[in-house]
Amino acid sequence: MNIKHSFLAPFFAFGFASAFAQSDPVVMTIDGDPIYKSEFEYVYKKNNSTTIAEKKSVDEYVDLFINYKLKVLDAVDGGYDQKKSYQKELKQYRDQLAMPFVMDSENKNSLTREAYERLQKQVSCSHILIKFDSKDSVPPFIRISEIYQKLKNGADFAELAKKYSQCPSAQDGGYLGYVDCFAMVYDFENVIFNLKPGQFSEPFKTKFGYHIAKVSDVRPNVYKKRASHIFLGIDNPRAEVEIDSLYELVKKGADLNKLAERNNDLKVGGDPQGRLPWTSKGDMMLPPEISGAIMSLEKHGDMKKVQSRVGWHLIRLDSLSTDIPFEALKDDIEQRIMKSDRSRLVGDRYLAKLYDHYGVSVDSSSLRQFYDLARDKENFLIQSEIHKLQAPLFIVADETHPQSDFVNTFLSKRGDWNDVLDKKAPEAKIRTYSHLTTSKMFVDKIFRDYLDEFLVNKSFDDLQASNADFRNLLREYSDGLLLFEVSNDKVWNVASRDVEGLKTYFSQHSSKYKWSEPRFRGKIIYCADKKVQKKVDKFYTKYGKLDKDTFNVALKKEFNKVKGEEKVAVTDGTYVKGANPAVDYYVFKSTPSFTSPKEKFPEVLVYGNETYDPIDYKEVRGAVVADYQNKLDEDWIKSLREEHKVVVNYDVLKTIK
Repeated sequence: MNIKHSFLAPFFAFGFASAFAQSDPVVMTIDGDPIYKSEFEYVYKKNNSTTIAEKKSVDEYVDLFINYKLKVLDAVDGGYDQKKSYQKELKQYRDQLAMPFVMDSENKNSLTREAYERLQKQVSCSHILIKFDSKDSVPPFIRISEIYQKLKNGADFAELAKKYSQCPSAQDGGYLGYVDCFAMVYDFENVIFNLKPGQFSEPFKTKFGYHIAKVSDVRPNVYKKRASHIFLGIDNPRAEVEIDSLYELVKKGADLNKLAERNNDLKVGGDPQGRLPWTSKGDMMLPPEISGAIMSLEKHGDMKKVQSRVGWHLIRLDSLSTDIPFEALKDDIEQRIMKSDRSRLVGDRYLAKLYDHYGVSVDSSSLRQFYDLARDKENFLIQSEIHKLQAPLFIVADETHPQSDFVNTFLSKRGDWNDVLDKKAPEAKIRTYSHLTTSKMFVDKIFRDYLDEFLVNKSFDDLQASNADFRNLLREYSDGLLLFEVSNDKVWNVASRDVEGLKTYFSQHSSKYKWSEPRFRGKIIYCADKKVQKKVDKFYTKYGKLDKDTFNVALKKEFNKVKGEEKVAVTDGTYVKGANPAVDYYVFKSTPSFTSPKEKFPEVLVYGNETYDPIDYKEVRGAVVADYQNKLDEDWIKSLREEHKVVVNYDVLKTIK
C-alpha cells in the first residue's frame, strides 16, 4: 500500500542530533536512580541569578534541588502523572515546544513572509457555505456545484447566499466584513487573498464544508498605530491650560518630542520624549481613552487633546502598522503561524521526512483484512476474527509491528464511521467521515492517521533522548506541573482550609504577630439622634461587659423595637488607621472632623481599646496562612528525606561552573 504523507494529528518534534553524551556523570542518586550533571546544571543556572557559580552557592543549591526532586518523585508516586489533565497539558506544551526543532528555515520563511504581506491589507468578502451533513439526501459538493453554475449564469451572489448558505451570515447576503490575515482558516484565507474585487471563487473545501467566496474590496490594514504624547498629571491644577499652550506651540512648528522631554510628568513612567508603544483597538497596554484616541487619528502628524483618568495628554500620530518592517514583526508572526492551522503545512513536510527517515513500509494484504471487518455491521466477523489478527502490518526503523497494534484504533473509529453512514452522528464526526463512502476509504484514512501519530510520537521520543535543550525544557515543564499539583494538595490548599490547624498554629506563635502600628479593636454604634446616643451610652455602661454578639442582640431589641424605625446600627471589628472615619476621629485623632457615613444615624459612639496584639488568626490571616504553609512544607520535606535515600557525588558537584 502506498501511504500518502499527510498531517492529520498534532505532531511532535524530531531531531537527528548526536546520541546522548557519554560524558554526563551522575551528580546524585535518589533511591539508587541517577540524576545527571546536565540536569542539575541546567536547573541551577536557570534559577541562579549569578553568571558565575561559586562553590558555596552551588552547595547551597543542592538542598533546594533535592527538595524539588523529592516533591516531584512524591507526585509520581501519588499518580499525579497519570491524571488526564496533566497529560493533556504536557502534550500541548510538548507540541508547541517542538515547533522550533521541526520547522525548516525555507518553509518557515515563506509562510512568515506571506503572512506579513497579507497583514498589510484587509479583504471585504462574502461567502456561501454548504455544510457537511450526512442527513442531507443531496451531497454537499453537488449542492455547491449547482449554486456555482447559477453564479456563472449571472445570478446575484447575495440573493443566492440568502437562499442557500448555511452560515449565519446568510441573512446579510453572506457578507463577512473586512477580514484580516489569520482571521479565517488558512484554506479560506488563501482563496480570498488571491481574488480581485468583484471576483468570486470556484467551490472549495474547508473543515466547515464547501464554500464559494466573493471579494468586494481590498484596503490597507492599519491594525496598529504608534503615537507620541505630552502628558501632564491630574495633580497639576493647570494641566489642561498648559496642554492647550503646548498644543499651540506644536501647531506653530515646535518639536513635540522635545517639548515632552521638558514638560512630561514622568511620575507614572514612560519614555522621556513621550513615545508610546504600538497600540491597537482594545489594547490593554494603555488607558482606553489613550488607545482609542490614537486609533481615531488617521494621518501622520494628526493631533488630539485627550483627558484620561491619570491626566491630560496631547497625542500625535507618528506611525501606522503598514510602516512596521518585516524584522520587527517576524517573531510574532512565526508564533501565530505555529498556533494556527498553517502549522499543518509544516507538519506535511515534516511527516514526509519521517517516512523517509524511518523507512516505513506497509503490508497491504494485512491492511486489507480490516476492509471486511469495517463492513461487518452485525459484528459477527469482528467477534470471531479480530483477535486472530497478528500478521505483520507495518515496519518502522526495521521494527515490525503486527495487526494487533492497530486493532484498538480501528474499533474506536469504526463506530463513529457507522454512525455517520446511519445519519446519526454529530457534526464534528460528519466533517471527518462523511466523504468516506467505502470501507477501503475508511480503513485507509484511519490507518494513515494512526501511522502519522505513531511516527511523530516515536520522533518525539528520539528527540527527547538526543537533544539536551528539548529534553531539559520538557522535563522542567513536566516537573513544574507535577510540583504545582502536589504542593497544592499537600501544602497550599491544606493551609488555607485547615481552620483548626490555623487556630492551633496561631495560638502557639501568637507573639510573632504583634502589629508594628496600633489597631483599634472595639464597637462602633451609630445612633439616630443625640437623645438616643445618651440612652445607648447608659445601656453600654450597664451591659457592655457582655460578649459582643449577646450585647448586639440586646441593643437592637432595646432600640430597634419597630421595624422600619431603627434607632441604632452597630459594627464590631479591628481597625487600622484610615480604615474607619469614626475610629480615625475619635480614637486615633488623625482627622480634624467627622461626619457619619450613615445618613439615618448621624451620632456615633466608639467603645474599645488600642492594641498591638491580634487575638484571632483571622485578624492576621494572610501572615498565619503563609507561615502555616511553610511549616507544612518543612514537615513534608522532612518526611520525604526520611523516606528516600539521597546520595550526592560531591566530586562531580565541584566540576559545575
